[in-house]
Amino acid sequence: MGRGERYLIVITKNKSSVVLECIDSFSMKNFWSEAELNGATCKRILIDDFYPAYRGYRYFDMRNPTTHKTFSVAEIIEILDAPLEEHVEAENLFGGNIFH
Repeated sequence: MGRGERYLIVITKNKSSVVLECIDSFSMKNFWSEAELNGATCKRILIDDFYPAYRGYRYFDMRNPTTHKTFSVAEIIEILDAPLEEHVEAENLFGGNIFH
């Protein structure tokens, strides 16, 4: 892939997932490694896979400076580790649709 390549990964733990779009392959590898160190599994997807397969999943765009500044893989893993019955409360904090 060349110019205009997008770097999307799905981070999954405990049957819950989020989609993360990274700035470049280097940042994607860093987020991927951090997620796996915390017990999550990761899968790279193409933008063509995002619709319809991952439509509705919580999406974090690391190309956005504000998201990049405030995002934490560790916090997302902590939420994914919570028992499913606690996810409703956590979803409300993130605006819904974080867990699938």
